[in-house]
Amino acid sequence: MKVAVASTLPSRPKLLLLDEPFSGLDVETRAQLSELLKSLAQQDGLAIIITTHDVEEVEPVASRLAILSHGKLHIDEPLEGYMQRHRYVAITGIESEAVDESLLSFLKPLRSINTPASHFTENFDPELKEKFANKLPTEASVEFTPMTIRQILTAHALPLQ
Repeated sequence: MKVAVASTLPSRPKLLLLDEPFSGLDVETRAQLSELLKSLAQQDGLAIIITTHDVEEVEPVASRLAILSHGKLHIDEPLEGYMQRHRYVAITGIESEAVDESLLSFLKPLRSINTPASHFTENFDPELKEKFANKLPTEASVEFTPMTIRQILTAHALPLQ
């Protein structure tokens, strides 16, 4: 794959479209290809579109996330913002039924993911953390933990219907 990418560069393309570029590569070659693609995008301004079924392959090199399912575009936004606003939410010291209704509107239940958290949010920001701190009883606490891209997509139960 590195040779295929390198062979296109003399023609100075503005866009590189790669279909499953990491498939079948050993760990070292994957890392080298990842670094090459990152360099081409950042230093040369080359736009790179990668199609893959393994989102973790592209997370280190991606700046934008677009998810297509059944011919429909469901997500198209900067990866950093998408990752920053998703968090596991673990509330302790109180039963989830006793949590203030206004707080529950920010939470989505997890579907059988191996984590101590019972919910996640796709709307995390410092203000949300403060809202929880102000509305939970003093014996309760809340923890917001960052999620990986795979955990986020699993929590959303992708593929989307």
